[in-house]
Amino acid sequence: KKYSSVVVNPLAGRQGKEIYFISLKNNNKFIVKEDTIEKAFDFQSFKNIFAPKLKEKKYIGQPYIICRTRKDEPYDFRIHVQRRGNGKWGITKTYPRIGSKDSILSNISRGGRTKNIQDFLIDEFKEEYETVLNKLEETAIGVADYIDSFYRFNIDELGIDLAIDDTGHMWLYEVN
Repeated sequence: KKYSSVVVNPLAGRQGKEIYFISLKNNNKFIVKEDTIEKAFDFQSFKNIFAPKLKEKKYIGQPYIICRTRKDEPYDFRIHVQRRGNGKWGITKTYPRIGSKDSILSNISRGGRTKNIQDFLIDEFKEEYETVLNKLEETAIGVADYIDSFYRFNIDELGIDLAIDDTGHMWLYEVN
């Protein structure tokens, strides 16, 4: 009721499997999309057929963030951070993950691809590309510091997934 579209991910998920995009259309139809397969349910069918599937495992629901390239492909950014010899976090690699047009996922294991970060940012953000890259990497370091604060030991590396929506807001998808 709060969001018109949500993404439902298994808590113990891997490689983009069993991720569902669920939207409620004006005609009170639930549209459920898994990767490139889409099904429509009326309320009763959704409740009887699809909802029980969500009870089989633990899932987390998130609002769907519109994060698509100029070519209408889903994308996000994976930023690898590692602890340096001085104990500070450093960026090891930053790259976009780009999915196919007919998917909601950008996972490499689900048919996605990567591209050189600078080329991608120039294509998508034009002359703002350096500012966007700096903001992504600053945010990743901040997220790493924050996550690290929960542990009594030092974490040595993290994979941080960030997205920038169609309004320019940055979102944290997950940290591995």
